[in-house]
Amino acid sequence: MKKVNFKHVLMTLSVALAFLLVGIGQAGAQSQASALVANGSAIGNSPKSLMITPTGNFVSQANALAILEDHKAAMKDQFSQLTPGSATYNALEKEYAFYCAIYDDLLKGNAVPESIMASLAVFNQDIYPTVTTTIKLAWKQSAIDLLTL
Repeated sequence: MKKVNFKHVLMTLSVALAFLLVGIGQAGAQSQASALVANGSAIGNSPKSLMITPTGNFVSQANALAILEDHKAAMKDQFSQLTPGSATYNALEKEYAFYCAIYDDLLKGNAVPESIMASLAVFNQDIYPTVTTTIKLAWKQSAIDLLTL
């Protein structure tokens, strides 16, 4: 009878120890992720990383306008190869609107990082329900890549 009780106690302690170690590991990973968001690093598809203003060496406002003009012209060429109303056409249309919003914001005299963030804010409105956080993060990263030195 004592052996059975000892086995039950030992199994209970083993399970409790396993849960404790797994919980500590997850808490450590969670705190690392929180620290990266606080430092401004983008983490996967985190909605928090969408709201962090990008930092880095961006091109000048005049150069950004020229780069965006070229990029928008290339996107217009892509429209001619697509069927209006198709999913690809509609996705490109929204991305084109994103780059137009950056361009317009730069014309107002805002800096490149602020223009990117202002353009993302346009797509946080309810009129664009199909633009997911993942898409917005991809657009943000694409604009950063396009407009950095």
